[in-house]
Amino acid sequence: MGICSRYSAALLALFVFSLPALATERVRVDPYIKAGPGYTAATGSVTGYVPTKSNQDLLLEAERKGWLGNGSTKTPVTVKPKIKVPVSGVAGKFKNLVKLNPTRVMLYGATAAAVGAVGWVMDEGSKTIKKEVKNYENAPTATFRWNVGPAAGVTLTGNSPQAACQQLVGYHPSYLSIKSVIKLNDTQYNCQVQRASDTFLFTTSRQGTCPAPYALTSDGQCRREVDPTLTDLQESDYASLDPVITAATAGFIRDILQHSCEGSLNPQGCYDDLQKQAPPAVSGPATVAGPTSSTTGTYTKPDGTPGTTSSTTTTNYNIRYGDNYFDYDTVTNTTKYKDGLKDSEESTTDAGTPEENPEEESPEEEQYSFQDSALPEITPFYEQKYPDGFQGVWADASAEFENSEFVSFLRSFVPSFSGTCPTWSMNFAIGAMANFGTIPFQNICYVFDFVKSVLLVTAAFACRYIMFGG
Repeated sequence: MGICSRYSAALLALFVFSLPALATERVRVDPYIKAGPGYTAATGSVTGYVPTKSNQDLLLEAERKGWLGNGSTKTPVTVKPKIKVPVSGVAGKFKNLVKLNPTRVMLYGATAAAVGAVGWVMDEGSKTIKKEVKNYENAPTATFRWNVGPAAGVTLTGNSPQAACQQLVGYHPSYLSIKSVIKLNDTQYNCQVQRASDTFLFTTSRQGTCPAPYALTSDGQCRREVDPTLTDLQESDYASLDPVITAATAGFIRDILQHSCEGSLNPQGCYDDLQKQAPPAVSGPATVAGPTSSTTGTYTKPDGTPGTTSSTTTTNYNIRYGDNYFDYDTVTNTTKYKDGLKDSEESTTDAGTPEENPEEESPEEEQYSFQDSALPEITPFYEQKYPDGFQGVWADASAEFENSEFVSFLRSFVPSFSGTCPTWSMNFAIGAMANFGTIPFQNICYVFDFVKSVLLVTAAFACRYIMFGG
């Protein structure tokens, strides 16, 4: 039995250590799921937006099937892409909804409450959301006023402590400005006046009471609220929505997010954009049980009697998750039995750098090449009679034309000129009165040369018109 056991152990060790090394594999996972309440698909589902414990982020979650192993021994594993939607992104989408679709904002409780929290209302005339600016009317000074007396017999009056104190500026040349207005109680304030070298205090006192419907405000004014004014929102006004959404509960933010995306021009694009504003993550089980296989056999014992053998092989996967992938190591345990008793147990774990799962890689793009076939020779359907045009025709016929009788006839009309340029002079002999002789004039033959050139050029153009027209 001892010899047999040692022999079996040696064979088992040889078998174990001769197994090919398995590389750690990496499976790619698309973390950007198709978001949206109620979205379902064959590869995953999103049942809604789930708030995190902090109530500051929103979580999108979908379950997908991944596969481990090779060949026919594939084991399914459920992986969950999780993406936190930043609250700042939700606020940005809500601002766009206020700008582009104000009617939808007022249809739902969450969105209407958000704009109401910052004092915005719907203008029924223009169907736009505007901010409400409160207006106030001060009580008449005859029934309510603040008096300050800087000198005997002089009383300065204002509708508020600040207004009464401001009356001091310019009253005396040394009173330069009001440095501060300090509240002593509901009926008295101190006016701190800045002078050239120091400060001086004056007391202003309240006179009269606030008659209805006026009321005393925190700054000491007696006034009432009148009809507010609606003004258009400026770009800087939208920042007032940020603290409202940030401080809201997760359920409130979820409703804001849903209505903002569903009311946009591209709801799916709205959801996808929000997902990509924060880093994704993939999670799932740390260990997954793989396939199990068993074998049985017989052997002959040393005493000649038959015995039974069996082995059980189990596979487990250890998984590590990244932002858009998960790596898994394969752990194989093999246990062998003889006659129902455990004979040996071996465990094999792959190791190494994670390799891309070949089944998950994108297939290579096929390369194509194109070559046009030669076109058949085409016989021209038109043959030009004068390929060189008018120039070729003139070159061939010009000599014959110049020697024709018609041209000779025309040349007979061309006069010939000879001689020299004439000279002019004038005789200034005035009989018995005086005799100044003969005075010649300056030669102007160049004028005749110019006239000759003009006549020749004009004749050439006239000849061409007569012969060819146009």
